[in-house]
Amino acid sequence: MNTPQPDFLRPVRGPHRLAWAACAAALLVLGVAGADALQAYDARAEAEILATQRARPAARPAPKPDSPARRATQQALAQLQRPWPQALAAVESVQLPGVAWLSLEVAEQGSLRLEGQAPDAASALAAAEALRADPLWREVLLARMEAAATGGQRFALQATPVGGAW
Repeated sequence: MNTPQPDFLRPVRGPHRLAWAACAAALLVLGVAGADALQAYDARAEAEILATQRARPAARPAPKPDSPARRATQQALAQLQRPWPQALAAVESVQLPGVAWLSLEVAEQGSLRLEGQAPDAASALAAAEALRADPLWREVLLARMEAAATGGQRFALQATPVGGAW
């Protein structure tokens, strides 16, 4: 027997069998598309890495002829070519009693600056005369003289090499 049912209740039908097949096909298509997209992304990333490696220079480019590094290297090489043994021998040959050399500086132009300490002003002048007697130096000047805190005189000599700059 049929039981009466109200109008607002309709019989419930399950999804159609083809609907399940359509959902499965759609999921399959989305999965394949995602796998293809992932492969394309990996291939593009690998191509970018290879392009970057090819674009990188194998060695550093040669420095420009007027670059600061090249100029500094040339100046250092020029300083090495100076007659250091003769210059140092000339300074060491000044052996006066009580005279002690405190520092030695060579400027870029080749001029020599010596600082020393002497017991009195006459010893400092004698050191300048002894250095002036060496044929390596064109002119030797007593640049500074002052009383030292420990007694005696501190002095500075400026010497220019023969032939101008070394």
